[in-house]
Amino acid sequence: MRRPVVFVGGDYAVSAILDDIAAQLRARDITVIRGRIEEPPKITEYAPNEWPDLFADADIILISTRTRASRAMLEAAPKLRGLVFPTIGTDSVALADAMDLGLIIGHAPTPENFTGMAESTVMLMAALFLDLSGKERMTRQNLPRQQHRDMRARLVRGHTIGLIGMGRIARSVVSRLQGWDARIVAYDPYVPQSQAPEGVTMVDMPTLLSRSDLISIHVTLTDDTRHMIGAKELEQMKPNAYLINTARGGAIDERALIAALRSGKLGGAALDVFEREPLPADSPLRTMDNVMVISHIVGQVNDMHASFVNAALENITRILRNEAPLYVRNPDVLPAWQKRLARLDDPNGTGLEP
Repeated sequence: MRRPVVFVGGDYAVSAILDDIAAQLRARDITVIRGRIEEPPKITEYAPNEWPDLFADADIILISTRTRASRAMLEAAPKLRGLVFPTIGTDSVALADAMDLGLIIGHAPTPENFTGMAESTVMLMAALFLDLSGKERMTRQNLPRQQHRDMRARLVRGHTIGLIGMGRIARSVVSRLQGWDARIVAYDPYVPQSQAPEGVTMVDMPTLLSRSDLISIHVTLTDDTRHMIGAKELEQMKPNAYLINTARGGAIDERALIAALRSGKLGGAALDVFEREPLPADSPLRTMDNVMVISHIVGQVNDMHASFVNAALENITRILRNEAPLYVRNPDVLPAWQKRLARLDDPNGTGLEP
């Protein structure tokens, strides 16, 4: 009987997770083909002449969002049963391509992941309103203690928080804001008011921008969400409002954000993600007093590493058994996926459409 083959990509940001997954796959008598790790911030993109050696026998491709998975690359893997991502993001593969090819995608929105992101988001909200970075800077630099009339700090209580996107993380943020006496509005074109968490008012984007004292972004990166916050949207925000992005750097036009922060239009921002990662050493964001910058690790906790490894292994195991992954990114593909599996398992077939 043929041993299963799993391609495991490389990624400097999650290399330890990928290494652990690869080691456990080998221990389960699964053939592992490893991909290379590019120097940051380069995205890994395999050339067509590499595809036969890397993907021709692959049953599953395990990659991160830093490896580009083009349609042509996926078509070069005729035995492919599905893709698995070790974390929650799946941005490097087009869902439309996966649908057309009948490929299921497993990922890892584990409780440890979205809980860590929700807790850290609420932490950033409180830090911005209370001007934690300003107070810390005052102490570190031995500056005179601020008088109350000069303080930028405000209570969270009584203010309006706007959430863009209403997925797992945003819903966990909502639950953790209960008791803070803040108003919560949200924009998500796929979530009607009837499906919103209690205490959340669903609004359109212009309303969210104009009403919110703080806006937090919780979206995946697609053609629709890329630069969804640009100069026009920043201008519509309330003066001195705050902006948090722990989702995807490409959701914000970074140049427009820097201009808004420099001009004083915004009160401040907290950013865990950037258009280019890692954040360039010469980025103005590194030296601005009204910005908190974290290197895409704000929600990471010790519990998360094991949860990612376990989720990936479970997703891979299930796909190899022709079962849906524990966490499915594209559930609409299930009928097409079953047809693909039937072709792959036909002893007289090639795995491809006739």
